[in-house]
Amino acid sequence: MAGSATVMRTWDWRGKTFTAPKTQTGNRTVALSGWLVAELEAHQDRSGTDGESLIFATRTGQPMNPSNVRRDFFWQSS
Repeated sequence: MAGSATVMRTWDWRGKTFTAPKTQTGNRTVALSGWLVAELEAHQDRSGTDGESLIFATRTGQPMNPSNVRRDFFWQSS
């Protein structure tokens, strides 16, 4: 089972709003492997949304500060 995700908006942290991508090429479809599709579907089920849930969200479901995403998800020590 493979699939795709469509990117249609971006989070403007400073303006605290979702906006259209800066260029038309920012609207894109990204191919996803089967295991990632399964994980994203499980995330969607847990969040109780219709496919619009955020991958990186605060505990209250709000968009995260980009610096916190880097710190909390990508720079964790082993």
